[in-house]
Amino acid sequence: MGEWSTSRYDWRSGRWAGVCSTRRGLGNGYQGLVARHGHPVVPLTPAAHVEATAFPGGIGLVQLMGRHSGFIACYAALATHDADFVLVPEVPIALDGPGGFLAHLRRRVADRGHAKYIDPSYTIRGVPANPYDSVYCIRLAHAAVHAAMAGRTDLVVGRWRGRFVHVPMPLAVSARNQVDPYGDLWLSVLEATGQPPLIA
Repeated sequence: MGEWSTSRYDWRSGRWAGVCSTRRGLGNGYQGLVARHGHPVVPLTPAAHVEATAFPGGIGLVQLMGRHSGFIACYAALATHDADFVLVPEVPIALDGPGGFLAHLRRRVADRGHAKYIDPSYTIRGVPANPYDSVYCIRLAHAAVHAAMAGRTDLVVGRWRGRFVHVPMPLAVSARNQVDPYGDLWLSVLEATGQPPLIA
């Protein structure tokens, strides 16, 4: 989120420059703005289920974007309801030990004969936008151009309560949105997967 640091002075031209930005990427990174992009990961999760059930003890893995926040992994798990584990950066896990992730994974494979888990990574960057995303992105772009033409600067265009709004860049980058490990989204994921609340 380095837009704000470059919005003050254009070193190439030697003049002050204004920057109007739109949200970058699919996640919920900017403070105060809600992502409304579609998540094209739903077709990937059934494929992992097929891989996991193809042979006894199989494990299917879906890696999704989200180094700093696990919104996409959460939404993918809720959309398909066939993930056994969802790992997000906001919820620390231990791999080893009797209460660790690997022990839970072994038990799940022993109980069901297979397992699938979703882990944030960069799998879906190359997926084409669906029609809703295309319309949303062009509307964001129009709003950014209108803001720039009106002389506004140092802002991010986003959607808030159904309206396109201008959020000052210092506010937008002041904190990173993250999945709340005690919030209703994460609790819904735990209910959908049946995984324990803390893997430690």
